[in-house]
Amino acid sequence: MPKIIQPAPYLALPYEPPTVRSRYEQTEMYFMISPLGKHPAPSNSSFCTWDGYHTLLYCKNTPSSIQNGGLTYDASAVIFEITGKIRHELCFITTNGDCGHPNTSEEALVEQPNFASCWLEVPGDTAEDRTVWCRALQQLEDIALCANKDVHMQEFLEPQYSCTGRASRSPALFQVSWLPPQHSIGLDALPLFNARYEHILIPSLDHVPFDRHVHVRFMLHLGPGPATHRGGPIIGAEILYMHIVD
Repeated sequence: MPKIIQPAPYLALPYEPPTVRSRYEQTEMYFMISPLGKHPAPSNSSFCTWDGYHTLLYCKNTPSSIQNGGLTYDASAVIFEITGKIRHELCFITTNGDCGHPNTSEEALVEQPNFASCWLEVPGDTAEDRTVWCRALQQLEDIALCANKDVHMQEFLEPQYSCTGRASRSPALFQVSWLPPQHSIGLDALPLFNARYEHILIPSLDHVPFDRHVHVRFMLHLGPGPATHRGGPIIGAEILYMHIVD
């Protein structure tokens, strides 16, 4: 099984702005950062099996192992970044998480009591905003379908529906989510920060930065769904960092 390097999760509360900024900037030293919609999707990359996890992680496959702090690795996680706006509908990034989600079962709440998710949409109305956004979501769709043509996309990408119920041809919405790395950590640790790298707590929907530009860094996972799921594997985007940029 290949050795994979991935970013360490944010753990210590309270988040200190200098530490958050340092970790954010150091990420660029050790990992490929792929700005979706602005550059081609990373080459020589695929979903890789990693020790101790039931999902596959999207990684950059290097011809030979890479060095990091004197340790040898075979592949490194690809970190994607995208700028969008948090959509009002189906937003569950408060400290209550997915508890009020219409598709969340009691079994899921027992298995993952602290799970946050939201949908992102195009950040603005300019031609450049729409072009970059469409390219970004097309790249994500291509990555998913290249991994598995039967991949379950309903919790990953969605079309935009008009008032008549007609769906757009291309994906228009993108869902991101966050699960605390340890059971003892709650959703108050969701890594959402302002332009000064100060942590933002979201106790209710009134505190969600709707209509603001949010820059998100995330990793892609591919794996089996819950026991009730039927069909192909599920793909998901794990939030590493959410940054309000205006």
